[in-house]
Amino acid sequence: MDNNSTVDLLIEMARKKRDEAAARMAQSQLRCQETEKKMGVLNQYLSEYHTRQRGVGCTDAILLANYRAFLERLESAASRQQSELLMMRRDLLQKRQAWERALQHFKSIEVLQERRASTARITASRAHQRDHDSLAAQMAAYPIAMAG
Repeated sequence: MDNNSTVDLLIEMARKKRDEAAARMAQSQLRCQETEKKMGVLNQYLSEYHTRQRGVGCTDAILLANYRAFLERLESAASRQQSELLMMRRDLLQKRQAWERALQHFKSIEVLQERRASTARITASRAHQRDHDSLAAQMAAYPIAMAG
C-alpha cells in the first residue's frame, strides 16, 4: 500500500470516527433536551400544586393527607428528573469532548495529506523546471542555423 492510499485510508477512518462521535453527541443532546422539557413540566406542576395547596382551606384530614402525599411524590419525581438531567448533561459533555478529539484527529490527518500533496507538487515543479533548464541548455549549446 503506498503512502497516499495509507493516508486516504486514515482520513476515511478518522472521518468515520468523527461522524460517529457527532451522531452520538447529537443523540445525547436530544436526550438532554427531552429530559429538560420533562423537568420543566414537573416544575410547572409543582408550582401549580403548591399554589393550590396554599389556597386550599381543606378541613378533611384524609383529603389533605392525600394531597400532601401526591405533592411528595411529585417532588420526588422532580428530584429524580433533576438527577437524570445532571447525568445527561455529564454524558453530553463527555460526548462533546469525544467529538472534539475525533475532529482534531481528522484535521491532523488532513493537514498531513495536504503537506504530502504540497511536497509532491513542489517535487514535480522542480523536476519540470530541471527538465526545462536542461532543454534550454541543450538548445543554447546547439544553436539552430536559420536559413535566410
